[in-house]
Amino acid sequence: MEKREIDLTVSCYGKVKGVKYDVVILPWGATEPHNLHLPYLTDCILPHDIAVDAAALALQNSGVRCMVMPPYLSVHTIRGSANFRSASIPAIPPSRPFWKT
Repeated sequence: MEKREIDLTVSCYGKVKGVKYDVVILPWGATEPHNLHLPYLTDCILPHDIAVDAAALALQNSGVRCMVMPPYLSVHTIRGSANFRSASIPAIPPSRPFWKT
């Protein structure tokens, strides 16, 4: 299994256009400062990496093919960031998968 088949952040259309996915994983993470030494995206990088590992295990152990999307950013009202309320989640419109007709 190639990582580009399960991680959309490193994939391309040519790699995924013929693949049938069972599950799409949308990792969520905060964009906020982490003192002076860690990047703002620390809370997005970690959930994304965990999701990629989980997708690989799902395929290996159960035959369930997952695609991990780029992380959805939840940001806070601290200098250099903004706030996203979880109550807004239901307002996100569902999208039709591009591989279904």
